[in-house]
Formats: sequence, C-alpha cells, structure tokens
Amino acid sequence: TLFGGLYQGHPMVEAFNVIGFDVANFGQHDFDFGVANTRELVAASEFPWISSNLALPSGEPFAERTWFTQDLGGVTIGYIGLSDAMDTTSVRGEVIERDHVEAAREAVAAMEAEAAPDVVVALTQVGIERGREIADAVPELDAVLLEEQAEYDSVVEDQGGVVLAAPEGNMGSLIRLDVTETSRGFDVVPSVVEVDHTVTPDPELRAVEERYEAEMAATLA
Repeated sequence: TLFGGLYQGHPMVEAFNVIGFDVANFGQHDFDFGVANTRELVAASEFPWISSNLALPSGEPFAERTWFTQDLGGVTIGYIGLSDAMDTTSVRGEVIERDHVEAAREAVAAMEAEAAPDVVVALTQVGIERGREIADAVPELDAVLLEEQAEYDSVVEDQGGVVLAAPEGNMGSLIRLDVTETSRGFDVVPSVVEVDHTVTPDPELRAVEERYEAEMAATLA
C-alpha cells in the first residue's frame, strides 16, 4: 500500500507501543524494506520480538530471543515464534528460514528447561496445513496462532488437543485465549473478537492515525 511504502512499518510499531504489546513474532513482510529497516523496527519497539526459526547465514538466530515467557495471574505463559514464506520477501538469502518443526522442538525444549511454562503458545505466520503439522509434531504446544486464512472469516479448530486459530485478514478480528487452571492442568479455550464498526476508537490511537493521515495527504499532494 502507499502507507506501507511511505512509512515502511514504523507507524505500526508506534501504535503497538501505545497499545502495550507484550511480544511479537515476525511475518515475512516485516522484511520487505530490508534487514536494516527490520532491525530499526525492532529497536523502536517497547516489547521483544522473538523468532524460533529465522537465522542468519552464519547459523546464529536472527532475533535476540528464540522464546519468551510472561507471568499472568500466577500462570507462566511461554511463546515461540515461527515464520514462513521468506522466499517472497526482499531479504532472500540474508535471513534463513529453518525447518518449523525442528525449530519449534528446540525452542520449546530450551524454554521448558529454563522457565517451565504452564502453557505454551506458538505465535506463527504459517498457513493452516503447516500449523496442523506443527501441532502434531510438538505435543507440548497448547495453541498455535496462525496467519489469516480468509479475508472475512476467522478459523478456530482443535488439532489433537492443540488449539489452532487464525483471525480475519486486515485485522478484522482478534483471537482471544482464556486459560483456566483445573485439576488436570490448564485448559486453553479460544474465542473470536470481531473488530468492526461497533468498536469505539481509542482516542490516543485515533490521534496517531489522524496525524499520519494528514501527513500522508500532504506528502502525496
């Protein structure tokens, strides 16, 4: 889009900082303007970016963290990050896409050894078939959050006890996970939150939006 071409992702990070994100995973289009710009986006973020399967040609992980944990109400939630389709972006060869299953297993094992999470969520930018494969191969996962599968439909399904969920395209919905402790462990229940005309704009975010709208209009004029 014109907006993306002009600003190369930086307004999104500004908005995410206002919202107060806890952690982010890379999609391949976060690299569309080169690795240096991607690193600028990460540096501007007031939250960590993780990737379990993106690596440099040297073999070193691309991101500083391959997993992340947080405490929510006494429950430790662990996250891994998986990205796909790096051959469709401008950094082909500069950032290597490792096998998703192998990388997921390694990240989960390292996280469990160090942090012992109660619930493990994969933040991914993969399709549903790849998501099913990951869920089947890594039983330690409780949920796999996928990239959008359709423009106007959310997808939620159970894959052998692992939640698979994808929001609508263009941020038309969010996936919510409710985690409840039971006598058997922890239940993870997904639901869909629609983002439509019924949502009241946040005043601080709306001000950010209006500032960029005016600046872009002046630039293009």
